[in-house]
Amino acid sequence: VHVDTLRADRLGLYGHDRETTPLLSARGGRVIRGMQSVAPWTLPSSASFLTGLEPHRHGLYLADGPVQTLSAAIPTLIGGLSAAGWRSALVSGNGWVGDQTLLGKDFDNTFILGKTWPKDNLLEQVSQALGWIDWQPGAPFVLMMQPMNTHDPYFSPDSVAGTFIDPADLPFDPTDDHLGQEQSIGAAWFADPVGTTDAVGAAYDEQILGLDASLDLLMQGLEQRGLLESTLVVLTADHGETLGDADLPVFGHGGLLRPEALEIPLVLFNPAIPPAAMDCLSMNIDTLPTLFSAIDLPPISDGVLSGIDGRPLEPGCRDSTRSFLHLNGELTVGLRTSEWQIYHPCNSGATAIYNNITDPKGTTPIPNVEIREWPALREDLLDWITALDTPGANRSCPQLPR
Repeated sequence: VHVDTLRADRLGLYGHDRETTPLLSARGGRVIRGMQSVAPWTLPSSASFLTGLEPHRHGLYLADGPVQTLSAAIPTLIGGLSAAGWRSALVSGNGWVGDQTLLGKDFDNTFILGKTWPKDNLLEQVSQALGWIDWQPGAPFVLMMQPMNTHDPYFSPDSVAGTFIDPADLPFDPTDDHLGQEQSIGAAWFADPVGTTDAVGAAYDEQILGLDASLDLLMQGLEQRGLLESTLVVLTADHGETLGDADLPVFGHGGLLRPEALEIPLVLFNPAIPPAAMDCLSMNIDTLPTLFSAIDLPPISDGVLSGIDGRPLEPGCRDSTRSFLHLNGELTVGLRTSEWQIYHPCNSGATAIYNNITDPKGTTPIPNVEIREWPALREDLLDWITALDTPGANRSCPQLPR
C-alpha cells in the first residue's frame, strides 16, 4: 500500500502524539525508521520505488514541462515477479502512477480510479483489490495500491470527521477543491500561523485515521479469505508533506526539500513478523529489494536485482541517503547521514545544514564551518550533482561553500 503524501512522523505507529493508526498499531508490525524518498513528489519517487533506480538512471525527474514516461527498456521490479510466476495488479488513484507514465507497464492488470477526491475513495480501492484477488484464487500475487486520501484537499470520512478538530474550526471549506483549500490555508497562516498549522495538522491526521480504518478492512478481507498468514502487507509512501513545519508558511510538497516532505514510513505486517522497531538509514529504492528478500525469491535476487541502485536493508543499512528536486530549471540536492541533513539549491539560496540528532525537524541551520566532516560531505554532494546532470542544472554548483 504505497500511500500518496504520507509522512512517517504523523503515524501512531511511529510515535505521533495523536493515535492516528489505532487499528494498525493493534495489529503490530515491523516498523522501519529512517527511510527517505529520493524526491518530494510522486513521479520521480514512484519511478525509483518501482525500478530500484536513482532518478538520473530512470530519467523521470522534471517537475515541470511535458509528462515524462518510463523507457520501455527500463524494467520495473514487478516484471521480475511476473517472470517468477506471480500475477500482478496496480490499483491507483493517481495518474502519475499508471498508464500515462508507463509506470504500470509491467503489471498484468491496472485499475486507474482517477485522481478524484471522494471521501471513501480508498474503500473503492480496497473493494477493487479484494475483487481482483478473488478473480484467480490460489495464485501467488503482488498487488500495489496507490491511495490519494492523505493528499489535499482534505475531506475527512464521516466516520472520523471531527475526531481531532471541529469542522467549524478548519481554516478552509472541506468541500472546496485543492486550489481553493490551498489559497484559504495560505491566507489563514499569515493571520494566525500557529493556529493554522495546528488546524491543518489535525485535518491531515484525520485523513490518516480514515486510511487506518480502510487498511484494517483490507486486512480483514485477507483474513476472511484465509490469506493473511501467507501474505506480506506493506505500508509505505511516495513522499511526505509539509504542514507549516519549522515556522514556514509552506503546506504541500514538491516545492522544496525538507525532512517532512521526504521521510516516509515502511511497516511490514504478517503474523510471523514480530512487532518491533528497526532504525535503518535507507532510501525508497531499497523497498522492493527488501521485500523480495523477505519473501525469499532467489530468482529475483539472482536476476532482476542485479544492476539496480536499491538493496535489501538486511544485512546492512546505508551510511547516507540522497534526494533531489528539479523545478523551474533549478536543481536542489539533499544529503542525509545519521548525524547531518544538508539541502543545497545549486543556482540560488544558501546551503541549509541541520544536526539530525539534536534537530531532526530541521529548525536551526548550522554554518558549514562548524562541521568537521564538511569537506567529505561537500564531495559527496558534488558527486550527487554530477550524477544527476539534469537539464538546466549547474553541475559545478559554485555556491556550494568550501
